[in-house]
Amino acid sequence: MAIIKSFAGRNIRKPGGYSRTLTDNSGGSPIESNDTIFIIGESSLGQPGDVEGIQEFTAGQLSSLVAKYGSGPIVDCANAAVKPSRTPGISGAGKILVWKTNSSTQASLDVNSVGDVDVLYSIKDLAVGKIGNDISVTISAGTAGDQKAVKISQLGLVDENLGENEDLPGISIEYTGDATTAVMAITGVSQTNKVLSVVLAGDETDGSAGLSINLREYSLKGLADFINGKVGYSCSLSTNKYASKSGNELDAVSAVDVTSAVILKRIQYEILEVINASARVEAVLGATVSEGGPKLVAGVFLSGGAQGASINSDFSNGLAQSLAEDYNVALPAVSRDASDEITAEGFTDVGSTYDIDSILAGLDAHLRLRGDVEARKEAQGMGGIRDAAKANVFTSVESLGSELVQIAMQDVQVVGADGSLYWGHPHVQAAMFAGVRLGTAVGEPLTHKRIAANAVGHVVDPETGISSGDFNSDLDSAAAIDAGVTYTEKSGSINRIVVDNTTYGVDGSFVFNRGSVMEAAQFVAKDVRGVAEEVFIGKKVSNGAAQSIKNVIRNRLIELNAPDVNIITASDDAPQGFVEETFVVTVEGNTAYVEVEVKPVQGLDFIFITFTMGDISQAA
Repeated sequence: MAIIKSFAGRNIRKPGGYSRTLTDNSGGSPIESNDTIFIIGESSLGQPGDVEGIQEFTAGQLSSLVAKYGSGPIVDCANAAVKPSRTPGISGAGKILVWKTNSSTQASLDVNSVGDVDVLYSIKDLAVGKIGNDISVTISAGTAGDQKAVKISQLGLVDENLGENEDLPGISIEYTGDATTAVMAITGVSQTNKVLSVVLAGDETDGSAGLSINLREYSLKGLADFINGKVGYSCSLSTNKYASKSGNELDAVSAVDVTSAVILKRIQYEILEVINASARVEAVLGATVSEGGPKLVAGVFLSGGAQGASINSDFSNGLAQSLAEDYNVALPAVSRDASDEITAEGFTDVGSTYDIDSILAGLDAHLRLRGDVEARKEAQGMGGIRDAAKANVFTSVESLGSELVQIAMQDVQVVGADGSLYWGHPHVQAAMFAGVRLGTAVGEPLTHKRIAANAVGHVVDPETGISSGDFNSDLDSAAAIDAGVTYTEKSGSINRIVVDNTTYGVDGSFVFNRGSVMEAAQFVAKDVRGVAEEVFIGKKVSNGAAQSIKNVIRNRLIELNAPDVNIITASDDAPQGFVEETFVVTVEGNTAYVEVEVKPVQGLDFIFITFTMGDISQAA
């Protein structure tokens, strides 16, 4: 029977360091410190997460992220998180993990063989998405022989003139035996399984025989040498540059007399290589083996490209897949229900059915799963809600009531990835908040940090820049803070975050109401847990093990209290950031139990100054 230890309501079997964090009023969860954001949402281009999984980019690879995903919430949030602030010394997210929710489809075009019977080439948009419907293909007659010229066009862009195939011979084959007839054919049940056959008729007295050769087993040079070694055949490689090409690439031939030399070519593959030199499309041969080159086409557009829809489960599936990843902040890149996104401004596909309350509730549930004693993959969450009625936002945020999630409610005018100003929805503001969190030291509050927004408003018309929402950051500050909203206010010429507010709001907990304190408290637990695991797990329980564990953890806590670290802070009852009187280590068999009260660093939110006015008294 396995050894099972009960701790924090969980049955622990796997050896390792485990922890929980206690405060005066309830329990919290630790979090690893890093500079990684996980963005889950839609984009105009790219494969969905259920096809490609979670994709990873560094801040320096932002241009690669944009090239892959095109435009939309993923790109907007990544750009905002990398460049979030105008406060000196704040960098932003260093790594971006992406899960795309909408299943975009590739625009495609089938080009038939010259006989217009079978599909010879299936051509698809490389980018994946409805923009591929703007791509057209032209295949025209080339300079001579079996040459074809290929051009790929896209609306608004310069044409790709890909040139012509070379029309080079592959091998030369001739039957030289004494059979009356020799008929060769190249056929196949698929493009990857062709057979070259030669059927002889009449009396063969020289020992020659018919052939049946699986072409995929030979290179062209190997095929020529193999056939040339057969009695009654002469075969040679015609073009040295094709020596290593697969014999399977030879064009299909239904029946040809080879009693005289016959040249076999790979025209279909030559043209395929020309098409695949494009930076816009990719092509594969059709499933059916066909003879001849492609049918000529003149500017025929690809079709079937679509943005693709997202539903609630696309977000929850992405969050579930992210459990294997370490990151600091999870961000759903959406601020409204799909019905609002569709009818108002066409932000999502008409088939989308997600709703923001479910997504944010799912985010909170996932963060609690990550913070489970066994999971040890803790993270915080950021999100946005866009509603012209502030009361609706306040109600949703209060209902969420999570110490792990912070919610933005304002639109922001920012510089996009393309260098142009645009109005982003609250999830973009939330991405900026996340970038500030990731670009500052652990425990540094968001409070009064500048964001890199040109302007801020509540439900702004992007054409006029006028707010239609009823939230006023000056008049509604108390209500917004009480509800648990994180928002910004105008201060001179800049926009700054008012308070590092979580959506907790259940009571006045100094930990759960401040994102920075949550970060610090959770970091301490995870960091100390990691140190203890590294030093002691898998080692013998030596004499004085309890004292050794206590010494190692005490030293680590002292380091966390150092002035240049300052993740825990000195207090009258904790000169080094932890209360010595509460520090107890007990070893029972193969298990050590550690209890200690620590003082996570807090941000200075208030300065109260009392002036006493004294009467003037003078004498001369």
